[in-house]
Amino acid sequence: MPQTRHISRRNLCVLALAATAGAALPQNPRAAAIPDCPRKDVDLPMALAALRAAYPDFIATADTTAILWKDGTRMPVTLFPQGRSVDEQIRNPDLADQLRQAYPKGPCGIPLDPSSDAGRIRYTPFFTRMYGADPAAVARNLANVPWPARRRGTSVAFTQVNGAADALAKVASELANLPARFHRFFDNPAGGFYWRNIAGTNRLSGHAFGIAIDINVNMSDYWRNELHRVTDEPANWRSKRPRNRIPFDIVDIFERRGFIWGGKWYHYDTMHFEYRPELLISP
Repeated sequence: MPQTRHISRRNLCVLALAATAGAALPQNPRAAAIPDCPRKDVDLPMALAALRAAYPDFIATADTTAILWKDGTRMPVTLFPQGRSVDEQIRNPDLADQLRQAYPKGPCGIPLDPSSDAGRIRYTPFFTRMYGADPAAVARNLANVPWPARRRGTSVAFTQVNGAADALAKVASELANLPARFHRFFDNPAGGFYWRNIAGTNRLSGHAFGIAIDINVNMSDYWRNELHRVTDEPANWRSKRPRNRIPFDIVDIFERRGFIWGGKWYHYDTMHFEYRPELLISP
């Protein structure tokens, strides 16, 4: 007959309190304690210097008038006057719009400032010139990066241009070494390269250039999903504080390798990471 272990009343109380305390802990306690990501602009000459440093294979010189590509092509930096709204900049940006907001590195939560979208403003001609202007041109430079996923043999198609695929491979290696409790946030990726427009727009996504990865759609929170849940004016879609489930341990690994995170946009997309090293270079 198996022996019955006696537990005193005092020990039962201690165990009950421990269980209650454990159940009350948030899933991601670091996320609850951090401030909102701030909106901060960066000096344009400094941003251009970071751009040149991030892409030395392509950019010969850069000043506030234009960037000069190494093949001799000149690309204007400013096409429109300052003072346009962020919505206007997102719909029809110039290169200065793309560079003007500083990306907030380190732990901070989804911003509450509607103008805070650092990295979400993309001047498409800049990316098509560097990565390819059509699916075939982008595909010529893709590599399949092995990814730590539930399904063995999973890989992510990513561009090799600017060392992006190598950077993602280093991210994958570091993620694989995280404790098992973190794996469910990235082990079911929704893919890398995919020639498509951003949902609800006619603008190309970062995925079209092979520089973006969605780490797990089942653990993601996305601003358009919240927009679809509201029944009044679209302007009121941000009717409650947004939720983020991605631990900052994961975000930190990506940021150290030159990736920005869509969880730091007012129009948040928390599964989205994008290779944008120019925004991670300290001025």
